[in-house]
Amino acid sequence: MRYFVDGYNLLFYLTKKRNPLRQYRHELIKYFATSISSFLDVVLVFDGSDPHEKHATKHHIGQVEIIYTPLYMTADLYIFEEIQLHKNPEKTTVVSNDQELIIRCRTLGGKTLSLTDFLSYIAKKNEKKKRSLTTPAQETPQEISRLLKIFEKKLKE
Repeated sequence: MRYFVDGYNLLFYLTKKRNPLRQYRHELIKYFATSISSFLDVVLVFDGSDPHEKHATKHHIGQVEIIYTPLYMTADLYIFEEIQLHKNPEKTTVVSNDQELIIRCRTLGGKTLSLTDFLSYIAKKNEKKKRSLTTPAQETPQEISRLLKIFEKKLKE
């Protein structure tokens, strides 16, 4: 599942402060790259601001793809066009609170998540990941016996 995240929509949802925008955007990208990319295929889409760019600029930080749209294209339109061009829109999820974008992407067969639902989903995934790292493997006598049988069988093959 590929997640297209409306970057500024999420950023402004998380903080009402507009300055320094570049710093908040950098922190959001860093968080996605270090905490989310290990379990989600994420594309962060931001409205572009470079008047010289006629095409979207793309780069990666870790596994996270970051896209800045051309000056006269909104992130919403870019995301919509990506869903429209996707071979399997049902394998995409658009993350935004923008109702128009949500409706348009659902019409194409894409899935959607509100920002609140997306953040809850991430929190649950991170908690599960944390628990799996801190919970030792269950080495019951039954489990050890089961594993020994598997290994013995493999040795005989």
